[in-house]
Amino acid sequence: VANPQQRSFTSTLHIIGNALPNKQVNIHAMEGGFLSDLKKDIGDKVQKGDVLAVLNNPELTRELEINKVAKQVAEANYLRFKKVIAKTPELTTLQEFEKVEATYLMANAKYKATANRDSLLTIRAPFSGVITTRNVELGALIQSGINNTNAAALFEIMDTETIRLTIALPETEVDNISKGM
Repeated sequence: VANPQQRSFTSTLHIIGNALPNKQVNIHAMEGGFLSDLKKDIGDKVQKGDVLAVLNNPELTRELEINKVAKQVAEANYLRFKKVIAKTPELTTLQEFEKVEATYLMANAKYKATANRDSLLTIRAPFSGVITTRNVELGALIQSGINNTNAAALFEIMDTETIRLTIALPETEVDNISKGM
């Protein structure tokens, strides 16, 4: 026989669930080339913008150099015409100047577009996290993933700083659950 006592009851609930990263993404190359430098590996923590890998594309490098020279030539021609039209406008027509200006603007735009493509050869982390998968080896030929759905992902990154917990909670236990448990 026991005397009644006032106590608080605690209960324990054991359930199975899934802990998923807040963010998870496969990293694909946006421009094709040979993998010339591998900066990060599986398990490495990365910050947003960190360089993961560097590709080398000789054709794109050559195109960038050609467009750079074409831009410099067009710019020099444009600046020369600009001085001429400012000092002695009778030596040239406005139509000729506009043609030279348009050539320069097109050459500049073409150079910037090629420089942008060249910058895509440096693969960067889109957010901070941990590299969970690396699917490439040094020297591998990497295909662009933009127009090629069969292109393999180079890395997988997960942000595990915040996790999402998915559980199957029995209806009978809903009233027993509170935030912070």
